[in-house]
Amino acid sequence: MLPIALSVVIIGLNEGPRLRACIQSVVADLKTFDQPSEIIYSDSGSTDDSIDLARSIPGVRVVQAGRHSAAHARNAGWHAATGTIIQFFDGDMTVEPGWLKRGFEAMKDHRVGAVFGTLRELHVRTNPYCAAFGLDWNKPAGDVESFGGATMIRHDILLSVDGYDESLRLGEDPELSSRVRHVGFLIRSVDAPMATHDLAIPNFTTYWKRAVAVGKSSMLVFMKCRSTRTAWRALSSIVTLTCLIVALTIALSVPWGLPVLVSLALLRWLRFVVRDLRTGIGFNASFAHGSHLIIGKIPEAQGALCACLLR
Repeated sequence: MLPIALSVVIIGLNEGPRLRACIQSVVADLKTFDQPSEIIYSDSGSTDDSIDLARSIPGVRVVQAGRHSAAHARNAGWHAATGTIIQFFDGDMTVEPGWLKRGFEAMKDHRVGAVFGTLRELHVRTNPYCAAFGLDWNKPAGDVESFGGATMIRHDILLSVDGYDESLRLGEDPELSSRVRHVGFLIRSVDAPMATHDLAIPNFTTYWKRAVAVGKSSMLVFMKCRSTRTAWRALSSIVTLTCLIVALTIALSVPWGLPVLVSLALLRWLRFVVRDLRTGIGFNASFAHGSHLIIGKIPEAQGALCACLLR
């Protein structure tokens, strides 16, 4: 029997029908992949029928990771895998046709340690909260500093750097990225469709909590590896919030200050909206994303400050 070339590791927690769609999309794409492969589902303690659902699909091996942690689930998945290359997906994603073959081809460059393609958020035009975060997923093609949750990576690298940092609830991907680069490998963004994603943020409260979590995780990553550019998001949020407080204090002290401050904020928001409109995503999504880039700094700063206080 030929050795396994590619192991697809899917992680999930109570994903329901989305998990079935994810696994079925992987199964379909592997039909065009001409080398030995395997599918592993790593479950984080689901209380729905996710485990039974995964087991009902022929060829899927189930690992019960138990803990509600993406880092732990990914570690449990790749430890159980036998492939030389590992492709990670979340259970709320579906694979774009042809990606597994395209990504595997990119990994033939032995300087490259990890590869990812473009991730398309499903509901950016209809859900403003999904637009807020979903339009930030993708990066320009070429060598970059970090990858996200869906990435293709060498098994040997995971062994050499001891996998994901399980102390992080979020931000485990940029933290691992910094260690991949530290051992001398490139991280490459490929201009090819990789997957669709269903972020499923139903309301403002959930949006705010996620933004707080993003800020907190970014600060924790910054504390661990200060060279990671992604982690500076937390510091920029704190700086932005501080400048806003100072500007608001000054604005309230002079008669014309507040109108000027509001006008400057609106001009900055308009710049973001116009930039997004040029990508063709529509006004609603551009409005939501532009607003997030202004307002979202507040919960992100809240999370970053909490991380500093809890340190």
